[in-house]
Amino acid sequence: MLLEIAEQPQPAGWQPQATLVVGRKLERRMLKMGVDAMMNGVPEQLDVPVPVLGSVAVRPSLDAPQVKLKSSKACDGCVRADVEWAGTLDVGKGKRNKSLPWTADTVTTLAFVTTDRNGAQVVELRPQPDGPQGVRVDVPALPPLYDSVVNGAMSHELRRQLDEGALSEPLQVLSLPPESGVKVRDLAVKARRGVELDLAFVTLHSGTVASVPDPGDGWAAVIPADTLLGLVHANAVQQEMVKGYAAEPTSLTIEDGRFEMGLKLWKAAKKPKYREYIVRGTVALQQGRLQFAADSAQSVGGGFFGDPMGAFVNAKLLEAMNEGASVALPGRQTLKLGDQKLVVRMDRVVADDDMVLVYGSVRKPGNGERDR
Repeated sequence: MLLEIAEQPQPAGWQPQATLVVGRKLERRMLKMGVDAMMNGVPEQLDVPVPVLGSVAVRPSLDAPQVKLKSSKACDGCVRADVEWAGTLDVGKGKRNKSLPWTADTVTTLAFVTTDRNGAQVVELRPQPDGPQGVRVDVPALPPLYDSVVNGAMSHELRRQLDEGALSEPLQVLSLPPESGVKVRDLAVKARRGVELDLAFVTLHSGTVASVPDPGDGWAAVIPADTLLGLVHANAVQQEMVKGYAAEPTSLTIEDGRFEMGLKLWKAAKKPKYREYIVRGTVALQQGRLQFAADSAQSVGGGFFGDPMGAFVNAKLLEAMNEGASVALPGRQTLKLGDQKLVVRMDRVVADDDMVLVYGSVRKPGNGERDR
């Protein structure tokens, strides 16, 4: 019943339960890589039919494009990519060629959406065909006879690249496997200091993002402790019982790099009983992943980490915590933009004031570095 309520659409004006922020410098670098990859697909020569003259050759060259990402009203998860192009066109027939300046403006609407893929719920960025789209090409020095056909050919080619090239390929942001027990309930995006992606999950516990971190030249994510509790709880209830016992996380506080989690350890029986525990430990970045490590597990009614049940609680809870955290923060990933690969990595974590802040970067794979 509670999950059915949680799966209802978020009301208008909902508050984010977690936020991912991509800094403006990184956003523009990734967009430029996508645009560059797209332009690699443009033929070196376009043969354009011209009335009376027959076919003429058009050879485009391109300067560095200017790319801007803006908010879009097309949908809650939509952004608009505006690209300003400039370069030269060699236009001619046979040995008679002219090198002419050209400019173009293109508008593409992109959307963060959720989709099911191989049983997992995936959040990805992909073109939104129903959103505003547009291509405008200007070659001011073209002779009148060439004007409309050359402009039309270049407009068609840019439109084709937007529809079929590197920017048309979905870019995966997040993947929620079915065993996580978590789904994204809603999302929204804002293009301000970069790109802010707000998320709400289908969980029984949820926090609210009070402020958004500055990602600098990279990216950042913020997850309140109550949201993290919801992710951990969802993962824990998916796990099989061990020797008739199941763990249910009930509370989570985070302060100064340490966590304290309360849970109920349930014993399966005709009349189920539980015992309450408090588990304490550290939150840190280890081998590129967010890791929870416990140093004590104490029964509220007595009993300590050293007894067999305390060890069981420690092991099962940490498994649920680390797998739950990896839902929102999966660690090192590889993205593909056109024919280029990028490594997304976590560089620093701050766990304090009942929230976890993660700061990361995106770079090309180093020599000998494996894609995972």
